[in-house]
Amino acid sequence: MSDTTPTGKETKTVQEQLAAQTPKVEEQIEKQIQTGKLREPQDLPLASNNDKPLISFDFDGVICRPPFGQNRVLGRMLHEEDLPENIRMVDGPATTLQRRIYLQARGLVEDLKYFGRDPMEAAREGIIAVSQYRTPIIITGRSYMAKSIIDAWLKKYKMEEYFSAIYANNTALPTRQFKLYMLRRLNIDEHVDDDGAITYYLAKKGIKQLFLRDWPRNQGLPYPANVAHFTNISEIARHLSRSKVTS
Repeated sequence: MSDTTPTGKETKTVQEQLAAQTPKVEEQIEKQIQTGKLREPQDLPLASNNDKPLISFDFDGVICRPPFGQNRVLGRMLHEEDLPENIRMVDGPATTLQRRIYLQARGLVEDLKYFGRDPMEAAREGIIAVSQYRTPIIITGRSYMAKSIIDAWLKKYKMEEYFSAIYANNTALPTRQFKLYMLRRLNIDEHVDDDGAITYYLAKKGIKQLFLRDWPRNQGLPYPANVAHFTNISEIARHLSRSKVTS
């Protein structure tokens, strides 16, 4: 809540000031990342082998509820381009004061994004059900600097034990290409997302099975036959159980 000064003018709280600065700061940081000026110390390690096949989950809009429960940022522009031959990693240390400030600011931006956000309905129960048939991991297009806050969020809602790894974007690739890059790198055949355009892209690029969380904005796109729609993660578990029986 804002405070009032003796002159009658309202002064914004620290949280309100930070929230107001978030879009501008994030835009500046994205420019720095795309030009390779912000880098991470090293690439993310691969998930360890497990007797159950890996299945990857997007985070926002699938596990974590979007702000105000409305997912208004989903893409609808369709792409089918291949991955570039060279993947530029943003993996160098911040060696100057300016870079350290940007890294700290970006970390603050990511923290603000998840402040006060609840899980999707029955997300934990659904993940537990899926884990009977697969080994869940998270692949998100969020910056690699969001990894720690995602991990903390999962611990808060008692879901961290059901995910064997979290992979956030430590490349200069757009989200759709980063996810394809990681799915191929980890040899994953099944992915869960809420973005229709990304789901379409992954399906067209050879990922065998896609699960799309239905939102109004991702309706009506020309999805291939290997895209299954769902509203509750437990539906994915039922699909996997039927696949096990028929395989």
